[in-house]
Amino acid sequence: MNYPIQTHQLKDQVLVIDVSNCTGAENNGTFKLEYFLQIQGELRIFFDRPWIVGIADASLENRIDRREEYQWYSRTGWIHKVPAEVYADYFIIEFFQKKWRKGQNCWLVSNDYFREFDLTEQLETHIIRFKFIDGEFLVYNQLLFDLVSQQTEEA
Repeated sequence: MNYPIQTHQLKDQVLVIDVSNCTGAENNGTFKLEYFLQIQGELRIFFDRPWIVGIADASLENRIDRREEYQWYSRTGWIHKVPAEVYADYFIIEFFQKKWRKGQNCWLVSNDYFREFDLTEQLETHIIRFKFIDGEFLVYNQLLFDLVSQQTEEA
């Protein structure tokens, strides 16, 4: 897949990152803070200074590999922990929908299908799926590719 890099980025975007999902991307019980950091960096290819909001389950703090660094990201507001015993997906979906209703362009980074929710079309089309292969972050969202390609053609 060929998509433009660096010069034609989407502006004024909100990126909501499902931190628990993204840090456990290998699905082997290991949760890596590096994945959250790498996702932020790699998505800047598509987005010009996005507002990044990480939302995580409270229990992630006890399962993540670089716990002290994770706690720093939580204290400084990069990652927002939901209350204990509450499923982070509710907050993720609600935050996305509130920002969307206020007219903000939002994207959700997760491989979760959120089956327990009745997803709006906006949310379904704005979920960025990803995969890590050999340490490389790969991303898929056709609408995102189309928008960035359109900007490239207009330039």
